[in-house]
Amino acid sequence: MTKFYQCLHIYPGYARQYEREFEPGNQPNLTFSALNQHLRGHGYYQSYILEPSPESKDTAFFNLWDYRRLQYLWAQENNLPETASLLDIKLAQVEQLQPDVIFDMSPFIDQEFIQILISRYGKSNIRYICWNAYIKDHAMTFPDYHGHTSLHKPFVDYWNANGIPAIELQPGIPSFWVERSTNTERDIDILFYGQYIESIFKNRRHVIQSLLERKAKGQEKINIHLQAESAAAKQSLKNYTDLISPPIFAEQLHSKLSRAKVVVNTYGDFNQLYKSNARLFEAIGHGAILISERGNYPEGFIEGEDYLAYDDEHELNEKLDHVLANWSSYQSMRTKAQTKIASLYSNTSYFLKFKAFATTL
Repeated sequence: MTKFYQCLHIYPGYARQYEREFEPGNQPNLTFSALNQHLRGHGYYQSYILEPSPESKDTAFFNLWDYRRLQYLWAQENNLPETASLLDIKLAQVEQLQPDVIFDMSPFIDQEFIQILISRYGKSNIRYICWNAYIKDHAMTFPDYHGHTSLHKPFVDYWNANGIPAIELQPGIPSFWVERSTNTERDIDILFYGQYIESIFKNRRHVIQSLLERKAKGQEKINIHLQAESAAAKQSLKNYTDLISPPIFAEQLHSKLSRAKVVVNTYGDFNQLYKSNARLFEAIGHGAILISERGNYPEGFIEGEDYLAYDDEHELNEKLDHVLANWSSYQSMRTKAQTKIASLYSNTSYFLKFKAFATTL
């Protein structure tokens, strides 16, 4: 039996959305276990959570380490002082759980965590593994960890070439995504969602503006959800404010994905030729047609079979026109792609690949 401890940071936008929807502050009897379980079921980063099979004796503890309401519940239930910090609570959880493997998905946010872990427990009995899909112009390296994981293969190649154990770990598709998205009558023609930061998404800006111009014509139902919080991002999109919806996460996102005919996908400027992100798995996993930038994709993804590709906004609009005008003829493509990719990249295979990597360290 292997015990895993996994921690991930929360996007402030999702925390605000979740607080509005679920209103945990108005539930005086809420426990850590109940809130944590609800968060997991709600779907935030669902495809990244380690899920041992029911037949396995392995256990996995997952939580959002900087969601204060959640962590303070744990602290209260475990008699930590009111002055305990988020870092103190994480460390107390590790002390109580005594895990064999710690999977830290926030190494670039809280770098003190790993240093204290090593000072307390050494590096012999616990395997420390980090995750980094923050795509920059270089592969950030965190040498205190035994191993690195990422969905960005160039980072993995760089780490391995420099003697740092690493594996490519693509997200896993939960089976229930497929089960609840078999509908063919979808009322959203085009769905686009994601971050927009002017400094690293210059490419994305052109795609977004093209979609906004298409939406302005009013001939199709197009949902565009953007996380554009910087002044520069807002300035560049100021002429389209009325056409943009707020960011969308978790269950709200999954609901729209299962209603979308097409999901348009773009990447940051530093991705260059290698193309992978969560939207690949979210879109195909929910049975939408994925139209994504042309490039090199994870193993098993075949252009024209599993997704459609474009080089520029002109080609993107041509593909959109064709899919929407011939929706019924794309049913076979989308269902075959969903079945294939969900099988290749299931949440079970995600867990087993991670566990196998941990045993090599």
